[in-house]
Amino acid sequence: MVSIVVWRRRADVLWRLGPDRVLARRVGAEGVDLVGAAALVWVALDAPTDLAGLTAELDGLTDATLDVAGALAELESAGLIERT
Repeated sequence: MVSIVVWRRRADVLWRLGPDRVLARRVGAEGVDLVGAAALVWVALDAPTDLAGLTAELDGLTDATLDVAGALAELESAGLIERT
């Protein structure tokens, strides 16, 4: 059986959408400026979803190919998202 990883924002993250970035901060931690693919993935995670769902949702938003998996890894290492 194949297990599909679903990603979601952590509940203890405060964030604000800026004109060209997302400012995010876990309660009790330093803030992080998210730009590029990481910012787009953060915004797209308004509901928990998997890699395929995120890729489909973000397809065609920019001229460049987005590294959605890389953005997920960046967000996870910053402690902003979690696997469910």
